[in-house]
Amino acid sequence: MAPLTHPSIKDGWFREISPQWPGQAMTLKVKRILHVEKSLYQDVLVFESETYGNVLILDGVIQCTERDEFSYQEMIAHLPLASHPNPKKVLVIGGGDGGVVREVLRHESVEEVVLCDIDEAVIRVSKQYLPHMSELLDSSRVRVFVGDGFKFLAENTSTYDVIITDSSDPVGPAESLFQKPYFQLLHDALAPGGTISTQGECLWIHLPLIKNTNTMVKEIFPNVEYAFTTIPTYPSGQIGFCIASKDAERDLRTPLRKVSPTRYYNENVHRAAFVLPEFGKRALETGETILPVLGGVAPSDVQAKKILLLGSGFVARPCAEYVARNPANSLTIACRTLASSVKLGEGLSRTTAISLDVSNSAALEEAIAAHDVVISLIPYTYHAQVIKAAIKGKTHVGPYRKDYGLSRVPFCFRESENCLWFTLDWPSFLNREDTLCARLETLMAYEEGERDLVMLQHKFTVEWTKEDGSVDEEVITSTLEMYGTPGGHSAMAVTVGVPCGIATQLVLDGVINQTGVLAPYSKELCDPLIELLEKEGLGMVEARI
Repeated sequence: MAPLTHPSIKDGWFREISPQWPGQAMTLKVKRILHVEKSLYQDVLVFESETYGNVLILDGVIQCTERDEFSYQEMIAHLPLASHPNPKKVLVIGGGDGGVVREVLRHESVEEVVLCDIDEAVIRVSKQYLPHMSELLDSSRVRVFVGDGFKFLAENTSTYDVIITDSSDPVGPAESLFQKPYFQLLHDALAPGGTISTQGECLWIHLPLIKNTNTMVKEIFPNVEYAFTTIPTYPSGQIGFCIASKDAERDLRTPLRKVSPTRYYNENVHRAAFVLPEFGKRALETGETILPVLGGVAPSDVQAKKILLLGSGFVARPCAEYVARNPANSLTIACRTLASSVKLGEGLSRTTAISLDVSNSAALEEAIAAHDVVISLIPYTYHAQVIKAAIKGKTHVGPYRKDYGLSRVPFCFRESENCLWFTLDWPSFLNREDTLCARLETLMAYEEGERDLVMLQHKFTVEWTKEDGSVDEEVITSTLEMYGTPGGHSAMAVTVGVPCGIATQLVLDGVINQTGVLAPYSKELCDPLIELLEKEGLGMVEARI
């Protein structure tokens, strides 16, 4: 039998490279691969590491290691349980590895624990390779339910004293666990005075998401706190928890009983977990950002420009990266879900992530009116709403995508009553029916070593009559050839997104300032675009045949 392999393991090292934490990665030396599987929901990998024991990986992201898992499992469980006066019924959403259930059972008052995980593969694999975590899943006090947590919560209202959500990061199946409908279901499934604890991401990387999530949860629960723990193999060595209770008077920061045996948690650690570093404290309490601003600072005499980017498809990130380069730009990324916005904007300077439903006319109008330029990379069916909102707010709008097989990138700027519409046509073969985009993006995800190719060629035949009356001709070609970067942007994303960003910046700088629909193109319009495109490596190569 051939040895197991996995694309995230190269030269004997596992690499946790993800756009969720751009510019950084965790690596672990691998002794041997134990298990590789594509479940119904995710990629499942288990390997024995050189220094952290057995490691469970889901969709390329570390979930737990034998060496440090206890710091996470103990804290997410004991913070809500030890501050509850008498927890009897506990529900764990996710956590198929069994670690949280193990910790819940340390509380003698607990009579029943229900584990609800959508992926049976995680439970099965953990029983085989992480028995020290999963062995208590067979306890008489434990009931395991394989299925959808949303459905389970909806069917069990006013039932549980404590609900713990041990979720992975807010992408894929776990994205919905960071949205308001889920927290409302949690609230409704709690008994009076009940408490929840959910995985709350990393202060160093996901501060905007944490702030927005806490604000959202406070709309549902009267008592909300944020705590954190340290764990070496999680991004930046830290992970947080959102703790919320139906009891407005309960002191979530103070434990009511001792818990033992433990390796990380104790009464003092419980209290200290809620003491945040100053940058986190200010962000959650006042919304103030005091972290260093990277990528340059705009001169004091330059007025900041506000850009709203709608959409989160393939081309949005290269566009956002280009716009965010300029220290005078303040970029707001708006997607249907906050998690998508945060993911798209991670690592970009002066960038804010928001959740925006473009079908909500009032919210859309308010967002557009607050910005100087609006870039619309959402499905074409919503362009009418965007344009109407822009007209009402006297705000210029663009870009939008129309015709299949053609990317239309219109831009406007907000300096007069007259709207400027700039359309940038960029042919492509990958645009597809918008209703199929989400599904196709998953199906078309590149495998290890794969990349795409974009080729665009113009062919001109030049004829002229010589003095003797004969006709001569010459064929001139102008060709763009670009390959995508494995593990990075596709060529399609770059060849559409970067021109979009360039055109936006030219509008902001006043280089493009004509009003009306700028079509057909003029030489004055194209020259500055071509100059900047060539600087980005997107120039055409001319040849004579």
